[in-house]
Amino acid sequence: MKLREISFFGILILVIVVCTLAALFGAKLLLAAHDGDTGKEKGKDKTPPVITELRVESITNNSAVVMWTTNEPSDSDIKYGIDPHTNINGPHDPTLVLSHAIALSGLTLETTYAYCVTSRDESNNKTKECGTFVTTALPPPTPAEGGGGAWVAPNRIFVTGFAYPHAKIHAVLQQLPIGRDFEADTTADSNNGSFSVKFQNFPRGLYSFTIFAVDNDGIHSVRKGIQYEFKQANSALFREKVLMPPTITLGRDVIAWGDDIAVSGNTIPHTGVLVQAGNIFYETKSDKTGHYEILINSVRFAPGKLSIRVRSSLISDFGYDYSFSKTVTISSTSVPKADLNADGVVNMKDFSIFLMKPVDINDDNKVNAADLSIFLRAF
Repeated sequence: MKLREISFFGILILVIVVCTLAALFGAKLLLAAHDGDTGKEKGKDKTPPVITELRVESITNNSAVVMWTTNEPSDSDIKYGIDPHTNINGPHDPTLVLSHAIALSGLTLETTYAYCVTSRDESNNKTKECGTFVTTALPPPTPAEGGGGAWVAPNRIFVTGFAYPHAKIHAVLQQLPIGRDFEADTTADSNNGSFSVKFQNFPRGLYSFTIFAVDNDGIHSVRKGIQYEFKQANSALFREKVLMPPTITLGRDVIAWGDDIAVSGNTIPHTGVLVQAGNIFYETKSDKTGHYEILINSVRFAPGKLSIRVRSSLISDFGYDYSFSKTVTISSTSVPKADLNADGVVNMKDFSIFLMKPVDINDDNKVNAADLSIFLRAF
């Protein structure tokens, strides 16, 4: 009787154990198979991106900016021309982004252009949308001073472009090798950041033209510059849709590994912003004021110095325009806010740094006596 009971209960326990193991391993196998199928489906992604908001903006007599968005990160390509069947290749941007913009220059005035944009995702699926636009007429010449009614075209430079709303634009025309300097200042439009700068009535010769912007926080952009020789009287240089490089500011120069790196600045309103941290790119977008900001977690980077720079997603025939490069130090240990040089101790070196560049230690968005008091207590 006992033998039968033991056998019965032994078999019952064995059945329960086997069923439990089967259920567990079966679930894992099913989950693994499901995950495998998912990975397989991902590898077979054949869904192309969807293009929306295709439009042409900032059309002039010889330039235009074609813009569109996609529902997934994709590259940017365009073909355009007078004859839709003989389109020429325009600028290509291989960066995978959601907001796309390509500037076209060297166009013919009062001409209808056909264009097609193409975006390709990381799985090589591509989609295309097409449209047309018409360039404007040539702006009227500048009237000669002193009356007489005759139209005269003096030596002149006319530059238009986009910066950040309310930005201060400073341009310098310098005669080379050593000559007279001409300067011009203006303020970017308060809505879209557009601006224009003009020089005229200057002598013939070789000139260097440079321009930069200063945002509302007093941060300078990188200078853009060209050299141009005015070989004869009545020469003219036009540069349209000049895109000012973004400004950049880091929240802190020293952080502990694992903390976020705060990156912010100003650029052209409502445009994509690509942030390059080391060899890794991140994407964000500026608001209507041109301000952008992003937090980058430092866990993806090794302790040490990390260079960060940004650029607008807008591309022209002149290529990309990056901001200044900023460096943040990532410490492998916890960094007290008063340890400004991240050497593990708070001493006179940090105090010297604090005097040169005061830090908001208590995070109240102000630098005042309270921060100095906290800093001194850290000694």
